[in-house]
Amino acid sequence: FSLSVVYRRFTYYCFTLFHNKTMVIAMYEVNIYEQVAKNIKKYRKEAGLTQAELAEAIGVSHEFVRRIESKKGKKTFSFQTIWNISKALNVSLDKLAEIDPDDFIIQS
Repeated sequence: FSLSVVYRRFTYYCFTLFHNKTMVIAMYEVNIYEQVAKNIKKYRKEAGLTQAELAEAIGVSHEFVRRIESKKGKKTFSFQTIWNISKALNVSLDKLAEIDPDDFIIQS
């Protein structure tokens, strides 16, 4: 079972899994802007593009792409920008919002 709910900038995920033969219901919070930024960087590198090349492909400045990908940068970008990035990288929107389960560790 898996459920995701978006509230403001955070997405709350609730899921059921088995850990040490015990069913665990877990809920965690993800800043969707940070997750999308992480995936943009991942898929940009997989595509073999520099930040400048991606910026040119979507019609924004290199600085704008750098700020999106930066861990310290302010994360404000529109859905249109994400759409343009997904097309430039040939990656679906759901891949850009994908959560890596390895980022979350079950504590017993």
